[in-house]
Amino acid sequence: ALIKEALVDIVGKNLAGELTTAGLPAYQLVDELSDLVHADFLDQETYGFVGEVKNITNQTLVSLLSQGKLPLIPSLGYRDLLNINADYLARAVAISLGAKKLILLTDVKGVLENGQVLEQLNFVDVQKKIDSGVVTGGMIPKIQSAVQTVQAGVEQVIIGDNLTDGTIIKE
Repeated sequence: ALIKEALVDIVGKNLAGELTTAGLPAYQLVDELSDLVHADFLDQETYGFVGEVKNITNQTLVSLLSQGKLPLIPSLGYRDLLNINADYLARAVAISLGAKKLILLTDVKGVLENGQVLEQLNFVDVQKKIDSGVVTGGMIPKIQSAVQTVQAGVEQVIIGDNLTDGTIIKE
């Protein structure tokens, strides 16, 4: 329940307030979450209440989007209340909606090599960059999720710190 409090009551409310102040029609999903993100334990013995997305029931999202609202989804899944990696949840939502593009916002300008943003990576290059140590730490699951997203039919994923620039992951 502590993670739900942090993601919904603190981060979610603050984000919704900031977006609304900026003139965006944010709608924080709370009561609808248990019907939206269906999850299962990743490995309860090892990770506790950490889960992986099994299914997205997107009718609520489609309805909100058709009303011009911006749905805010905390990275929680339900079977029991489970913490979900936000990049993996974003992938599942993008795939379920048939999105053309997914933007994964992060605190860096994109995938960096020698301090420079790599403008584009294809699948073969992604694995090479991981194997050679160019991509490390938290960027590894982010970039792997991006590849899986494109493989599932989303045309491109952008990893960056804004809505327009960063590293484009393509086939």
